[in-house]
Formats: sequence, C-alpha cells, structure tokens
Amino acid sequence: MWRTLRSEWGKTWSLRAPWICLVASAVLVAVTASSLANDFVYGIAERPASARMPLMDAVGPALNLGQVAFAAFAMQLVTAEYASGAIRSTLLAQPRRVTLVVAKAAIAAVCGLIVGAGSGVLAAWTSRLLLAEHLATGAESYLLVALRSGALMATVGILVVAIGALLRSAVGTLAAASVMLIGTLVVPTALGRWLPGQAGASFLSGAGEPYPGVVGLLVVTAWAVLLLGLGVAVVVRRDA
Repeated sequence: MWRTLRSEWGKTWSLRAPWICLVASAVLVAVTASSLANDFVYGIAERPASARMPLMDAVGPALNLGQVAFAAFAMQLVTAEYASGAIRSTLLAQPRRVTLVVAKAAIAAVCGLIVGAGSGVLAAWTSRLLLAEHLATGAESYLLVALRSGALMATVGILVVAIGALLRSAVGTLAAASVMLIGTLVVPTALGRWLPGQAGASFLSGAGEPYPGVVGLLVVTAWAVLLLGLGVAVVVRRDA
C-alpha cells in the first residue's frame, strides 16, 4: 500500500491541472464567503440595525460551492487515467485493484482535509473582517471552522473518487458529483437531509437542524463508503 500511495502521490502532482483545481477551490470559497458577508453589510435589502450574521452563514455556502472545484481535482485521480489510457500501465504496476482505488481515495481525502481546512479558515477570516460589528456573537473559532471544513472536504474527496471509479468519465463524474453535492440542496428536507448536499450543509452550519451536525457528517461518510465499495467492486470486475 505504501508504495502505491507514493506512486499515486507523485503522479498527482506531475501535472498542473490538480494544482489549478485546488487553488480555484480555495479562491472560490474565499471570494464567495466575502461576497456573502459584503452583501449582508452593504446589500440593498433593508435590515434592522441590530441584525447580525452568523459566521457560518457566509462560510458554509461558500464551502458548499467550493466542493465543485475540489471535485474537479478529485475526479482526475481516476478519470484522467482512463481518458489517456494510462490506467493500463497503472494496473500492470499495481494489479491489486482494491489497493489502487483505496490509495486514490486516501490521496483525495488528505488533499481535501488540507484544502478544506485552509480555505475554510481563509473564508472565516475574510468574513470576520468584512462583517466587523455585524458578526453575530458566539462565532465559531478558526480551529472549529478548520475542523468542520477539512473533515467535510476530505469525505467529499472519497465520494468523488468513488463516483469516478464507477463512471470513469470525467464529464459524467463531475455532473454526478455536482448533483449530489449541490443539486440535492433543493430537495425537500424530508428526503434531502439524507442526501450528501444537505447533510454536508447541516454539518457545516452546526445549527442542529434537522439533526445534530455530526450526524450530517456521518450521512456524507455513509454515502462515500457505500459508493467507494461499489466503485471498488466495479473496478475489480471490469476490464481496464
């Protein structure tokens, strides 16, 4: 496993595209959070002078949107090799397909943890700066924001790798991931709370609705584990 991880890690950073996707994800999160905070302070909508914005009302939606850019990174760990045909060489070097898929998922999780934590803290800092006295009391600490955003993004990385292993297509994987992470936000809560989008949003907000935040992370994790198991089964059974 260790050799496979080292090999996959080296391949990941041998191209510019992964770097671009990760930077784009961090920038998108920070810019979106700043825009939401700025709109609250200077928006045209009339609000009572005493109105205050919870920190995660700016950071949470920004992280939800940033997941799409991160998904573009995570899917490349799988789909890029199928598109180029390099997967044949990879499977010759590591014929244990379960090990290969798990290694790719682990790399996506580590990168998601780092990028999620970093972009979450950056978004929280810019939001605090813009909101100033308009920030609600009891705002989450930078450490808590980093833990929430990093944990969610790591889980999303595993989920996207799993979808990539199932579909192999870059377009199909990105479309499916976008629907699961963003599209499910508009599903009625009775059903949507058990889908990755709303579960992740609930975890980030920490508001306790419709269930405690940690349950939201467990829901996303369950989806990631389920899809990863299916992805591994499909990769083991089919030709490269």
